[in-house]
Amino acid sequence: MSGYTQNAIIHHGRLDDGVVVLQKPFRKAELAQRVREALEQEA
Repeated sequence: MSGYTQNAIIHHGRLDDGVVVLQKPFRKAELAQRVREALEQEA
């Protein structure tokens, strides 16, 4: 989760491997989706 703009945490146009970003403010449904994505990456 980040309060920074996405540009501040993306390196050369992409996120580091394994990083899932959720920008503030967010809704519960968005949080749930990102958690699902992060857990699926672990499998």
